[in-house]
Amino acid sequence: MDSSYVDKFGPLPLPLAVQHECCRVEPLPDFNETLKALKNAQHRNGFLYPPSSQQYAVDPITGKIQKPIPKTQRPMLLFKLPPTHQIVISGQSDDVQTIRKGMAGFVIHLLAYLTGVRVQFHDWWFSGRIPIRPSPPGYVSSSVAQHFFEVALEEWKSWSLQIRRIFTNALFIHTWVPSYEWEWERFMVEYMVTDALWKVSSQLRNLGPCSHSERIIKLCEEYNLYRDDARVQAVVGLRNDLFHEALWNGNTPGFGSSASAFQAVYDLRRLNDRLIPAILRYSTNFVSTNWRSLSRFSFGGDA
Repeated sequence: MDSSYVDKFGPLPLPLAVQHECCRVEPLPDFNETLKALKNAQHRNGFLYPPSSQQYAVDPITGKIQKPIPKTQRPMLLFKLPPTHQIVISGQSDDVQTIRKGMAGFVIHLLAYLTGVRVQFHDWWFSGRIPIRPSPPGYVSSSVAQHFFEVALEEWKSWSLQIRRIFTNALFIHTWVPSYEWEWERFMVEYMVTDALWKVSSQLRNLGPCSHSERIIKLCEEYNLYRDDARVQAVVGLRNDLFHEALWNGNTPGFGSSASAFQAVYDLRRLNDRLIPAILRYSTNFVSTNWRSLSRFSFGGDA
């Protein structure tokens, strides 16, 4: 009896196909048609925005829709998008939700990270704006994607269930960050990812207790990431003001910023982009590249 788990997810806007001895991902037969429809619906900035919703009066006896209710039109809070890919995991006997919160969830959000988009299972919901245009952490060839997938999945499988869950959630939140539109919101949520990656690293590598002001430097040392101590302290200062005093760059969030604060959002994201493969023990020069640089580096290449 075949015990394979088969599911669909998306939208992943590249015809990416990867495989492992226990898992494979491949585009669905209607991938090109689905991608064309998504691109036709996306804004010129590369995002797909929530469709509009309207409440309607319903006949209580027949159940038939009668007419729209005035002043009830608004963007949908939750909506679904068509899947683009299929995931197949062999030798699975758990229920669907357990698998989705386990290996399947890790795989789809890992590929979302690698592509620079946000995905979900075909019958789950999205909220907010959804990036359709790929924005990967670095230049990724199909062979690099395959190698990274193999290494990452093997490493993830070796962890405890708790660490697996934290890391998968970090991927999920990291890919969600671009959906936020205010820079202080993106910074706040991205720092959640940094904290989660610290938690994983501290357990995997016994890093011991460490203050927030020291954590990023400690992670850079542990994984041989580029170091800029002054910039890190500026990022930590923004975090402390925002989390503890509801201040962004010394002002009310949404009412004041600066070039330095704006750049901090992207610095923190690019830092997390490098921590993710480092924690997964993927050997690549990308990890040690300058996370403050606006340049996009190759994701592959042995360290």
